[in-house]
Amino acid sequence: MTALLELQGVTRSFRRAGGALERLRDRLTGKAVPPRVTVVHPTDLSIRAGEVLGLVGESGCGKSTLGRVVAGLLPPDTGRRLWQGEDMAALPPARAQQVGLGVQMIFQDPYASLNPRRRVGDAIAEAAVIHGHTTRAERGAYVADLLQRVGLQAAMADRFPHQFSGGQRARIGIARALAVKPDFLVCDESVAALDVSVQAQVLNLFMDLRERMGLTYLFISHDLSVVHHLADRVAVMYLGRLVEVAPTEALFHEPAHPYTRALLDSVPRLEGGQANFRPLAGEMASVLAPPPGCAFHPRCPHATAVCREQVPPLRTVAPGRSVACHLVQAATGQPSVTIAP
Repeated sequence: MTALLELQGVTRSFRRAGGALERLRDRLTGKAVPPRVTVVHPTDLSIRAGEVLGLVGESGCGKSTLGRVVAGLLPPDTGRRLWQGEDMAALPPARAQQVGLGVQMIFQDPYASLNPRRRVGDAIAEAAVIHGHTTRAERGAYVADLLQRVGLQAAMADRFPHQFSGGQRARIGIARALAVKPDFLVCDESVAALDVSVQAQVLNLFMDLRERMGLTYLFISHDLSVVHHLADRVAVMYLGRLVEVAPTEALFHEPAHPYTRALLDSVPRLEGGQANFRPLAGEMASVLAPPPGCAFHPRCPHATAVCREQVPPLRTVAPGRSVACHLVQAATGQPSVTIAP
């Protein structure tokens, strides 16, 4: 089955903004930092039509950058983005615009992602009018329908963003993304800034829209409980690399990569009336000076010599499951893990 959207060998780096202090440090230490810093290392990822793929990892691991590459907001340095098997960079302009509209992004902060000087109806309708999904004469009815789809009243179109709550602004952001009739939504921490009770309402809205409109999601989050609730599959990212991709239930019940296991152990649980969790040991290395070999080895209690020397490739270890770890071997059925919990 052809993936709806696929990444092949995609990388992304940024120019390092070095100043006088950085140059002085480089001279004193003799360790010059490269002028470009790689945030996303070669990444292969496919997302099927109608599914929800969760992307998790600690802050600074490259999740949002990868999401922006998927959405087309950042071009990849190398590699290809495929839409239904077509290379998006090689499409003719008209087709490229059509495909580009099919992938929309919903941003993390509902307060910052709306123009405070524009009525929300204008913000929702602008792209739809420009790209021919409605006319200026009919945009009022078009916006009213979108607002009702996300659980808001049509009369709210004449209000300004400051007149809405955080949950309502999140719904407006969703309506704005839906205005150009996309097939694929990239949701970057889209409920992180909301209260827990409001999060549940917005998550239920995402699930309802998926059923009613046949949407596909890349759902980026640091909240594992949210991803567990929403996603069909989960991709785990560490320091710019995917370390595990697996069906949601399999990953949560039998994590294969030591980092995935550590992430799940760090989630607080109530046992016997007391919170029980194990925080991740150590800190994630800087992208300015990543460790050799497996990026997780400085924090991994099971690391061996090969982990310190060789970068493990992301390889299939069981049907539907890929892991980048020297300590996980391919097996029939479930992966055979040689590390202890």
